[in-house]
Amino acid sequence: YAPRIGFADGEEYWWDSSSHRYVGNVSVPLLKISAQDDFLVFGAFRKKLNHCLENPNVVVVKTRCGGHLGWQESPPKPKPAGKGKRGGGGGGGMSS
Repeated sequence: YAPRIGFADGEEYWWDSSSHRYVGNVSVPLLKISAQDDFLVFGAFRKKLNHCLENPNVVVVKTRCGGHLGWQESPPKPKPAGKGKRGGGGGGGMSS
């Protein structure tokens, strides 16, 4: 995907897209939220956490669950076997 949008590879894309190079210059309060179950960025976030913590204007919050673009109050409950899949289990309507 990266070459299609003008980058040599994924590493170049992530380097250009990452804010870690700029967070040291943040001069207003900034809240950085990252979820442990965000498989897209959490690993990279942990490697660059010190960049955030070195700036007193940056507050870092790590949540147990969440997502890449949103957070919920708690992890989703597991669905019973056969439920929640297209064509499988349940009628899809509301029950009383």
